Amino acid sequence: MKVLFTVNGYPPREAAGTELYARDLAAAISGEACLMVFCRTVDRSLPEHSLVRDVVEGSRVVRMVNNVAGALDPERYYSDPKADAIFKGLLDEFRPDIVHIHHLMGLSGGIVAAAKDAGIPVVVTLHDYWFICP
Repeated sequence: MKVLFTVNGYPPREAAGTELYARDLAAAISGEACLMVFCRTVDRSLPEHSLVRDVVEGSRVVRMVNNVAGALDPERYYSDPKADAIFKGLLDEFRPDIVHIHHLMGLSGGIVAAAKDAGIPVVVTLHDYWFICP
């Protein structure tokens, strides 16, 4: 089974509760699933929406640079068409069987619709109140 995680950050660059939970779950399912992680990262040396690819504990990780330039813009905070397009490209590249959303902060709420439009089942783990914060 191929699983695509989305999370607002991923170790070792970001390591708070949601990120550590996603990493631990990735480790727990690694023997049963092929995993890719799509997350955001802050890297002021790179332009917005650049991709940084690496492998963490056997999982492919694609980090999209979001230097929080739109943090005060409610539209950009919850919807980022460029992030949606990047995610759609990852769906085509990886062809997951399921998308597991851990968090979308720094990514885009449009990711849910993109996965659904592609006919891919979506599971969401609610780690906090980000989805209903406004």
